[in-house]
Amino acid sequence: MLRISLLFITLLLSHGGVAAPPAIPECAVFHHQGFNSNRHHDSSWRCKLADASWQAISTGAVKFRPIHIEPNITPAHGKIKNILVLSSKLSSAYDESSLTLFQSLYGKADHYRFTLFNYAQNCSTTPSSMRCPNADAALHKAMLDHFDLVVSMGSDTTIYLANHANFNTLPIVSACAKDPRHLGLLDQLDPQRPQHIAYTSLDIDPTLQIDYLQSLFLQKLKHIILLVDTDNISSIKTQAEPLEKTIQRQHSNLSVTRLNIQLQGHYKKLIQTHQLEHYLNETLYRKLDHYRTQYAARTQKIGLSPQTHSPDTLFLITGSTEIFNHIDAINQHAGHIPVLSVTPSFITAGRHSAFMALGVSFTRNARKAADYIYQILESGVSPSALPLGQISSPDIAINFRLLPTGFKVPYAFFENASYIFDLNGKAVRCDGKNVFPPEESCRSTVFSG
Repeated sequence: MLRISLLFITLLLSHGGVAAPPAIPECAVFHHQGFNSNRHHDSSWRCKLADASWQAISTGAVKFRPIHIEPNITPAHGKIKNILVLSSKLSSAYDESSLTLFQSLYGKADHYRFTLFNYAQNCSTTPSSMRCPNADAALHKAMLDHFDLVVSMGSDTTIYLANHANFNTLPIVSACAKDPRHLGLLDQLDPQRPQHIAYTSLDIDPTLQIDYLQSLFLQKLKHIILLVDTDNISSIKTQAEPLEKTIQRQHSNLSVTRLNIQLQGHYKKLIQTHQLEHYLNETLYRKLDHYRTQYAARTQKIGLSPQTHSPDTLFLITGSTEIFNHIDAINQHAGHIPVLSVTPSFITAGRHSAFMALGVSFTRNARKAADYIYQILESGVSPSALPLGQISSPDIAINFRLLPTGFKVPYAFFENASYIFDLNGKAVRCDGKNVFPPEESCRSTVFSG
């Protein structure tokens, strides 16, 4: 069954009604006010199924048919420039990133045609290397059709393209992917590093992250408990391990403990066998209870109340969707200990949210990727000449509905936050812009141009 994106459903609800779904479900996320706004001349752009030659190479378990995003009219300046957006799975994060790419580039020029191709991790592993036939077929077709550039959407696709040099005739820009240095893909001093790839990063520098957490947020912070899915290797390599190493080297007054839980690899099996809740209770919830009890004992020992005392402990969720799916229970078991995330997308409207995030939003990362695409295609900049596209200051997102009792948010955090949800969980600031009256969601505001 073809997926209609949750992002699209959210947008429909935020505009006060349910419209008939578009004829092409894969285009659903792109048929909303944000993409067809006045800024983009309403009907000047269209989403349609890709032609038959693209459908023919989309085989196996793929549930997302290839589509084109293209101008409705002949571009005023020059020929069409073709961009392949290649992804390994269906993801609302990739939806958000793709939308931002389109909007950013169409705001500068009208001659881009995007082909979205999902290869559904249709891969096989041999003793020598991994091969993904659908991805290979899409890349070969892009080369034969003289495409101008490839967007590697997500860490898996970026790793795959970086490790297969036979596609090095196509310029590549990564989007919605983790830090390539921690993925083992980029050494700025290595003269043999790929010259055809421009990297961006969804991760912030761990030194900066700790500075925000300890110096600006919780001056009494002593303990960070990382919630990590052991099956999510990219999050371990790019989020957990860099933070742990930085704390060990530079912060003797701060401890970090990893709370490991294995979800991603056998999530479906746990659901099918009705073992998920039991597994979560044994491996996650009881450990959260243990840390909460320890924290309460420490504060009571010195005559303070956990409800009013500035916490010395916080829970930090790494970028695992499978863990975040259980955020309601995590918040309940955390008690008065703040639950933070490294991913701003985990701060959402309502109560199904972490309290706060310090990280890089998909939107901001995609704008950096769009800027690199524009420099490569319009100014002739070599991908290797572009520095790692890392955000210098974190996006701060806060949901005050999840504010721990008695806890105060520093004014600097409130002032600099990109996303804020009020005590009712409604959006009052989206993408750095204040919203009044409060909205049910940031989606309609972020994607309204």
